[in-house]
Amino acid sequence: MQPPLAGVPDYEVLAHFGQEDKIRPNDYFLYKENLTDVHGIFNAGVMLLNLRFLRRRESLLLEGLNFLKAHGGQWKFYDNDILIGLFAKRYIELPCHFHLRLGWARAYGGKAIEKAIYHYVDRDYSFDPEESLHALFLYYLVHSPWGGTVMQDYYSSVRSVSQRLVQKRISRIRRIYNALRKKKRVFMGLAVDEERLRADFELGEDEVFYRLEPGGEVRLPGSLETHFYLVFWSSYEEVKAMLEGAGLQEYVHFANGTLLMPERLEDITPDDRSIIWNM
Repeated sequence: MQPPLAGVPDYEVLAHFGQEDKIRPNDYFLYKENLTDVHGIFNAGVMLLNLRFLRRRESLLLEGLNFLKAHGGQWKFYDNDILIGLFAKRYIELPCHFHLRLGWARAYGGKAIEKAIYHYVDRDYSFDPEESLHALFLYYLVHSPWGGTVMQDYYSSVRSVSQRLVQKRISRIRRIYNALRKKKRVFMGLAVDEERLRADFELGEDEVFYRLEPGGEVRLPGSLETHFYLVFWSSYEEVKAMLEGAGLQEYVHFANGTLLMPERLEDITPDDRSIIWNM
């Protein structure tokens, strides 16, 4: 019987980098149902397909949907799990250099670039010309049929994404400003930051700075009717969850004070992943 496809087993790539212990765990549902073993776990990012065989198998799409339905929420990798479930025992194994996942190569490999097909996955994308693999990626991208406008498209996308992020920040600042028009401000942060924050925001002597402590309780000074709480804390989401759990509402009773700091750039600086998806 003809093999439907050829791919690189994960264990081959991991063994190449000396990371065999990173293979999928023993409770992987396809192991349990005897649909494959470690040798049948391949990545669908780079494959050689037997198109003649697959085109004759007209029910392939329906088989895949039935596979997902039959296994409920056990699957994690969608098309990859489907292909492994259907063809793990009939595929041809390719050498690892047909498919090196960039994330693994960067995490486990050496500095030298090996001759291989590199698979960029999700967050692996970047426009960092200082990194050797990204420089190689950009070189071939620019020389591809669609590469002539790639940098123009990139900077256009940066501008578009940046505008959306800045507008989002401005909207949040406007909500804080509207709340502060009606209430007194209370600053909440670490004791070591109090002097700097008082100077940056010109806090008066009568204005409250409430000192937060890691793992400590939060006892809000003042009244919710008359005070608005600005939180200056690296783990803002933790404080937010605590305050919301006590019945407070964000932008009604409290907000992330770091949104008002000009040096905060992380929420208005687009990352490479968002830019590339926008493109």
